[in-house]
Amino acid sequence: RRHWFALHHTEPMAGAEPQAIETATPDWNAGRALEALDITREDFEHTNGNVQGYARPEARRVAVSPLAVNPAKTLFHEIAHVLLHSEQARMEDAADLTRDLAEVEAESAAYLCCAVLGLPGLEEARGYVQDWLAGSGCDAESFTDKHACRVLGTVDKIMKAGKPAT
Repeated sequence: RRHWFALHHTEPMAGAEPQAIETATPDWNAGRALEALDITREDFEHTNGNVQGYARPEARRVAVSPLAVNPAKTLFHEIAHVLLHSEQARMEDAADLTRDLAEVEAESAAYLCCAVLGLPGLEEARGYVQDWLAGSGCDAESFTDKHACRVLGTVDKIMKAGKPAT
């Protein structure tokens, strides 16, 4: 069978506490960012244990698995999907965007957010980006200046939204 256990069927290992997204860094706050960006975090409801998180761009909702390896990186990835890949955003800036390039954009944004904040997950993010570029017949040339500008603008929005007010 593909799905033997759900999370609630398991017991945590002693001393193995999940990383809280909110305490990942004192310089950035997930709750503040989500509120400023008008994005709601919902409970993770996906039954596939390999899924780290998901976004519903039109509803401006994200979810991160309680089992996510890098929950902060996953949250950045899903926020990027909401900001970059809603129907409105696609019509304005990326009508011909493929799923492959959408994943590259979202993970590139997550990579940069983690790099800025000194969080783990950079190596995994690079592999994820390379896999989406290679697996679809795309290559680095498919990721144009337009995509890079979209990613950098999104990272700027995410970082500013989660910074403490000064």
